[in-house]
Amino acid sequence: MSYGQLCPRLDEKGLALHNLASLPHISVAGACATGTHGSGVKNGNLSTAVSGLELVTASGDLLTLSRQKDGETFNAAVVSLGALGVVTRVTLDVQPTYTMRQNVFLDLDMVQVRDHFEDIMSAGYSVSLFTDWQKGRVNEVWIKRRVDQGRAIKSAPEFFGARAAATDVHPIVELVGRELHAADGRRRAVVRAAAALRMGFTPSSGKELQSE
Repeated sequence: MSYGQLCPRLDEKGLALHNLASLPHISVAGACATGTHGSGVKNGNLSTAVSGLELVTASGDLLTLSRQKDGETFNAAVVSLGALGVVTRVTLDVQPTYTMRQNVFLDLDMVQVRDHFEDIMSAGYSVSLFTDWQKGRVNEVWIKRRVDQGRAIKSAPEFFGARAAATDVHPIVELVGRELHAADGRRRAVVRAAAALRMGFTPSSGKELQSE
């Protein structure tokens, strides 16, 4: 099962994961086994959501492990790069669904990234930087924040010298000019400069679009 298949089903139940892969077609078991990280300095990588797993070893034995009972053995098995066997079942921690707001800023100077890296990367629930390594700048900064019910988040005109995007932007659209497929199968051409979105369908860090 991929994250693109899983997230709509969770959302129907009012549930969500703490973090997601960058692309909706990535498999859950594969992303966890390789320690895929998603985004956000305070969010554990995707494997940290795993609370139990079942795998078939090379000898054909069925091995069942859990975070609660198997300690370090469990931790080693979760991010095993497929070396221990074939994962046939994964149990994930979930939480109530929530809303994310994303703001996009343009042309962040690499000097600012160097001098304020921790502040920049911890500015939101999830922060993504996109660069083409030209002109000493980060082309786009995506800052995503969780929105508490009934609480508004004001847009800032700039971020460490980078200016707020005034129009819809997306690095893949800019580079290759093609439409993107959302996790629910719908087509999306761009990411909104500032938009409120349900978790499980949120752009970047793979939450809705093929973004990285």
